[in-house]
Amino acid sequence: NVWMTAVAAWLSGPQWKLCADPSLGWDEFKGRDCWIGLDLADKDDITAAVLAAFDDAGRLIFKPKFWLPEAVLQQPEHRDGRSAAHYREWSQKGFLDLTPGDWVDHGKVEDTVRDWIEKYSVRRVTFDQFAAGQLMASRLNEDLATTDRPLAYILHKKAANVTDPAKDLEARVKSGPSRLRHDDNPIMNWMAGNACVQPRRDGTILPVKETSSSPNKIDGIDALINAIHPATVLIEEAPVADVGAMIA
Repeated sequence: NVWMTAVAAWLSGPQWKLCADPSLGWDEFKGRDCWIGLDLADKDDITAAVLAAFDDAGRLIFKPKFWLPEAVLQQPEHRDGRSAAHYREWSQKGFLDLTPGDWVDHGKVEDTVRDWIEKYSVRRVTFDQFAAGQLMASRLNEDLATTDRPLAYILHKKAANVTDPAKDLEARVKSGPSRLRHDDNPIMNWMAGNACVQPRRDGTILPVKETSSSPNKIDGIDALINAIHPATVLIEEAPVADVGAMIA
């Protein structure tokens, strides 16, 4: 597994690895309250979706899925194998779903989300703030929710919104396998090693890439934070403008 690609990585690599459990299967989410988080991309980026829950021991458990436009593999650094992102290998091993063309097929992503909603007791689906997320959230609420009990929410990525779930994740990683189990997905492992954090004077934090132009992605970590946000923040008691608006 790739680790510590960021000079100032936020999460402890050794502790993250201790939490790995490749035997963590989809069946372990059945019968539990579940949350879904997404980080959607358009052109040459990864789209990530995470299914999260808490097991009988109170440990956070989660499994991610990733998608990428097939055309990205034709970019020189990926075609020649010079990139730190092992997209071709990950796709061959089944960890990365390639969608035709140079745009992510959001229909396939939405199919997965709807499949999860059908199979598991999903309490909330949380999207990033970009247009594709808003459109998908609107469709899910229209088809699967009621006006007074929405299923899909939008969470704007800013320190005030993500600090609580980010600090919860950080604490669980530090505590090790007694508080966190993940399925050792190599893409998620890579992204966890890429994540840095911007601390603020008011104690809030914002997980970010090492630089805005860095090719080392953190989309899976963003999706995980979106997933666990409702479990760490009382959305109903917070101002809608600060936490993220429900999409009707």
